[in-house]
Amino acid sequence: MAEMWIDVENASGTRYGDGPIRTATSWTSTRRLDRAGEFSFTMPASDPRLVCSDGTALLQHKRVARCWAADENGIREKGAGIIDTIEWTVDANGATMLTVSGSDLLRELANRTVGDLELFEAVTYTPRLEYQPVYSVITIPGNVNLNTDNFVFIRYARPFSKINFNLTTFNASETSTLQIQYYNAQDADMPTWEAVGGVVNTTNVGTGEHIIPFGQDGSIEFDPPTGWTLDDGYYTIRIFDQETEIDQFYVQSCTVTIVEPVTDGLQRIMALAPGGWSLDPAGMYATWDISEDEAKSVYMQFAGESVLSALVLLAEQTGEHFTLSAAARRVWWIGEAQESSGIRAVQSTDATLGGAFAPDAASQAIMLITDLSKASDSYELYTRAYAYGAGVGSGRLTMEKTTRSTSGYTLGALGAYLEADAAIAIYGRIDKREDYPDIAPVDTSAAQIVNAANTLYDRVLANLRRKCQLQYAYSLEVVPSKYEVWPGQTIRVDYHEWVENFHAVNISDLLLWVLETTQTIDDSGAQTVAFTVATVDYWSLNDFRAVARLMGKVETDRSVDVPATGYTSIAAGNPVTLDVQNGQVLSVGRVVPIADGLYPSNDDTHTLRWLRIKSGIITEVGIEEIGP
Repeated sequence: MAEMWIDVENASGTRYGDGPIRTATSWTSTRRLDRAGEFSFTMPASDPRLVCSDGTALLQHKRVARCWAADENGIREKGAGIIDTIEWTVDANGATMLTVSGSDLLRELANRTVGDLELFEAVTYTPRLEYQPVYSVITIPGNVNLNTDNFVFIRYARPFSKINFNLTTFNASETSTLQIQYYNAQDADMPTWEAVGGVVNTTNVGTGEHIIPFGQDGSIEFDPPTGWTLDDGYYTIRIFDQETEIDQFYVQSCTVTIVEPVTDGLQRIMALAPGGWSLDPAGMYATWDISEDEAKSVYMQFAGESVLSALVLLAEQTGEHFTLSAAARRVWWIGEAQESSGIRAVQSTDATLGGAFAPDAASQAIMLITDLSKASDSYELYTRAYAYGAGVGSGRLTMEKTTRSTSGYTLGALGAYLEADAAIAIYGRIDKREDYPDIAPVDTSAAQIVNAANTLYDRVLANLRRKCQLQYAYSLEVVPSKYEVWPGQTIRVDYHEWVENFHAVNISDLLLWVLETTQTIDDSGAQTVAFTVATVDYWSLNDFRAVARLMGKVETDRSVDVPATGYTSIAAGNPVTLDVQNGQVLSVGRVVPIADGLYPSNDDTHTLRWLRIKSGIITEVGIEEIGP
């Protein structure tokens, strides 16, 4: 028999009260895969330890309750969680009882936001610098001289958005005529050099008509053009001064900046967790591609999600899993591998154990099943996924520009869908529309659209791999043993039931994912252990999760911006006319006031005072009501 007691602590582990609670009549705790679990316990309200020596209540909201049990296998923690609910009830004997419940410690990760965390980074590379008329490489460090016959070319094999200059000798001449262009050969018969947009030149010194470019160390940042074309294997920006006013300057070093996915997204998220939280050394410290034996890169951005929500999104993006570790305040990142528990669960009268519980079974990695129920679920099964990222209408992100491909999966024309070939053969075509408004390119350049399209493809593939097959789920109750099984691990199950001559349940050496574990212990020391296991590693969608998912998507829709090459703000205070189609602004025009300077007015008229437009879409509108 087991002895049970409960400690009440703060977030730092300091215990409250005059000792542990020893009058609890039951404790139940549940651990789950990829989400917070829960706990509850019941105790008499008459326990004098509910009032501390300083007169304060022991059980208070947001404190931590932690259960311990001691038996022949030693002292073990049975679970811990944050007190959210305290209920008073009267039992059949007229005694007042308290039922205390809440989420497990993973809930603490929901108390911190990741803010506008970006799981991508700006990486610098060294480009080629060349002169024209003839492409001749400029040796760096070295002098650069711009005149009417000399263009300086910055060339790199991938699109970039920023050129960084470290100068030793600066330009001292005043000029405001610096030209910055990109190579556009979308029309192969008529290649052109066109001006880049959104230029921010921090090498400038001075203001107004007296701007001196290359007058100091700095960068030239611009919106990566959508029509940027390779020129002899390089993406090229050229800089020149048509007025020949720029003096010779000395370039010590030059780099270009490219925004790229990162491989340490897990660490970046956990760095924002509450104090005391870490990754469990027994798990993974990075999202990992087993087939390639390398870290997976992720390209994600958040808009105020909690640390817990960010971990859930990262797991969904990578097709990996996590759970609460056995050690306090650690996240066990399991990854995508099937983590074997080494346990086999068999029915207690299995013939392999001699028809009853065999004496030597305790020395084996075996758990005895006392009850089993089975359910098969095809509600979420689909074989073709149509998916969209951020954007509106025809401007939505699709998988069209992805560079990914996976054996056994077919990408539809223009990246409209991804389908599972084997599942199509078994179940036929079953379409599913999925929206991921949190997936968006950093800017509108071709390189960033590819990054976002690859991210969308990875998310769709991770979900399709699970949802293109029928899921069989089982609820098991087992005899408690010295062995622990955790969500995310796998167990092997043998179980058979016959109804007359019908083999109703036929499970032979079936490998199953553990989705949930539940432990219950009562004041008599009796313990029960239950598992929710399944053939496929995902939670079936019930009404509660459907609503939660919808709410999450609505919140994401409200918080994620569609990227733009630039911003336009109209704030002159005059009314404007708008040509709008499908929610997108096609043109904006001012209205000339009437002769006396007054605007036409009536009770139903509002003057549009200002509006803010991003990517041609109104993001903010200010109006002023006009009186009669």
